[in-house]
Amino acid sequence: MRLLKYELKKLLTSKLTVISFVVLLGFSLFTQLQINAAKPQTVDLYSYGWGYGPGTDAEKLTAQYAGEVTQEWYDNIVAEYEEYITDPANRISEQEVDALIEEWRAEGWDEDNIEYLLNDPARLLKYDNAPILKVRADAEQLISYFERAEMYATDVSEIYRERYPGDMGEAMAAKLTEMMDTFIAEYTLYYDYDYGWWDIRTMHLLFPATLGLLIVIALSPLFCYDRSRRTESIVFSTRHGRKKLIFAKLGAGFTFAFMLWLIFELVTVSAAFIKYGASGAAASWPDFYYYDAPFVFNQLQITLVTMITSLFGVLMTAALVMMVSALAKGRYATLIISAALTVVPALDSLYIYIFGKDSFMETVFDFFPGRILGAINEWQFLDLLYIFGVAVPTEYLLIPAAIIFGAGMSVICFFRYRNRQPAN
Repeated sequence: MRLLKYELKKLLTSKLTVISFVVLLGFSLFTQLQINAAKPQTVDLYSYGWGYGPGTDAEKLTAQYAGEVTQEWYDNIVAEYEEYITDPANRISEQEVDALIEEWRAEGWDEDNIEYLLNDPARLLKYDNAPILKVRADAEQLISYFERAEMYATDVSEIYRERYPGDMGEAMAAKLTEMMDTFIAEYTLYYDYDYGWWDIRTMHLLFPATLGLLIVIALSPLFCYDRSRRTESIVFSTRHGRKKLIFAKLGAGFTFAFMLWLIFELVTVSAAFIKYGASGAAASWPDFYYYDAPFVFNQLQITLVTMITSLFGVLMTAALVMMVSALAKGRYATLIISAALTVVPALDSLYIYIFGKDSFMETVFDFFPGRILGAINEWQFLDLLYIFGVAVPTEYLLIPAAIIFGAGMSVICFFRYRNRQPAN
C-alpha cells in the first residue's frame, strides 16, 4: 500500500501533469459553455419564432408540455396551437401585413406565392415565442415516430441483404428486425425539455482529446522514466523492484485515470445542468432521423450507459499508455505513440476519408480505447458484427473488449517491465 501511495503521489504532484490538467479541463469546460448541445433539430425554426434555442427561457418553457406522446397528447397540442394562431391578439397588425407584402414583392415573390404565404397563419404571428409554437412543431415529428422506426428497419435490412448477400446479410437483417420489434413493443415515447442530458453526451465526443490526452501525458513516464535516467539497476536491486513495485505502478495508473474520469464527469454534468437544467431524464432519445440505434433507453439511461462505457475506455487507455511506457525506451516515444493510438481512432472523418464508411477498419477502430472513451458515437448508431453465424451489436461488445484488451495490455506491461534488463 505504501508503494501504491508513493507512485500515486508522484503522478499527482508532477508539474507537467498539473499544468496539463488545468489546461485540458479548462478547455473542456470553456468549450462546453460556448457551444450548444448537439441535439438534432428536425423542424423549421421559422415556424415557431426566433427566440428558441438550447438553454433559452422560451425553449425551457416547453417542459410544461412534458408527457407521454399519445394521440390524445398530440390532439391537445394541435387544439391549443390552433387556438393560439387564430387569436387576433397574437397576430401582427394589418399595417404590418401590408408592409410584409411589400417586402415580399421587393424580394421578387409573385402574387401566387405571396397568397400562399399569407395563408400560413404562423407567418403572421408576433413571434413572441410562446412555447406552444415549438411544441406543435415537435409534436408533428413525434406522432410518426414509430412509423419512422419501422421504415428505418425495413430500409436498413434491405441494405444489409444487398451489401452482404447470403447468410450474413440475412442474419443482420433478422437481428435488426428483432431489435426493432422489441423497441416498438417496449419503448415509451416521452416528450420533455432535455438539453442538459444531450449536452453531457455531446462533451464525451471531446474526451479523447482532453481526458484521453491528459492520461497519456500523465502516465507516459510511469514505466520508462527510470530507464531514461539510467536508474533502473537501482530500482531493480531493491526488495520489491521486480514485483510489488510493478503492481503499485499499475494500481497507481488505474487509480489516477479513474480519478481524472470522475473529475471530468462531475464538471461536465454540473456545467450541463447549470446551463440547461436537469429536466428531461425520462425523455426519449433515438429519433430515427439522425440517431438510429434501437436501444430501449431514455435520456437518463443512455447518459449513464455513455458514462459507464467511457469509464472502461479510460481504464483501457491507461492500460495502453502503461504498456507502451514499459515497451518504449523514453517518455517522448511513449507520448507520441500513445497519443496517436488514443486520439486518431476517435477522429471519424479522418479514417472514414482514408478507409471509407462502413469499412472493416471502421469496425476495428470501434474497439480502440479512444473510441470507447468517447462512448456516445459508439451507441447512437447501430453497428452489427457477424460472428460465427450470429449478428451481434458492436455496442454489446465494447465493455467486454475493454476489459479483455485492458487486462492483456496490463499483463504485457507487467512481464515486459519485470523481465527488462537495465540499460548500460
